[in-house]
Amino acid sequence: VLWDGRVASGSDDETIKIWSTGRGQCDLDLTGHTDLITALCVVEGGRVASGSSDKTIKIWNTKTGQCDLNLTDHRMPVYAMYVDGEGRLVSRDYGRSVIVWDLSTGKRSKVSDVSFLSTAVTCHQVSSSLASPYCDGIINESISVSPNLFAFSVASKVLIAERLPSRPPT
Repeated sequence: VLWDGRVASGSDDETIKIWSTGRGQCDLDLTGHTDLITALCVVEGGRVASGSSDKTIKIWNTKTGQCDLNLTDHRMPVYAMYVDGEGRLVSRDYGRSVIVWDLSTGKRSKVSDVSFLSTAVTCHQVSSSLASPYCDGIINESISVSPNLFAFSVASKVLIAERLPSRPPT
């Protein structure tokens, strides 16, 4: 769900559609990928990120329908994406590479290989103590992606997580 209440969807027809929930019709049809859409996430500034089997990520302006960024460093189809709230996008491909992108420049800031962890990756926010419904298993191995982002293995899945600051009691 986008900031303005519209909904984004990706499809095997290589398009992303922005839907008006009030009218139930397509407001924008975003084209540019050359293979099916495998991942979507909302990015600040009224934008949406789309990952594809064409090994690219595109950052779309949902007001104009224009592609603002085309991120092309993945060597395998994009599998999962996560925005950390500090202008970075974390993406993972089927080859188990994790890339951290600076969304202001489109440059990658870090690449990690998580092949030693698992075959599946999902992206979640967790508390600084890792107390989360997603963390119901033992953390087997962990790598730091950036100071507040890390990948870890739980119950045969790899999670990309943002370490949230502890909040003082009120």
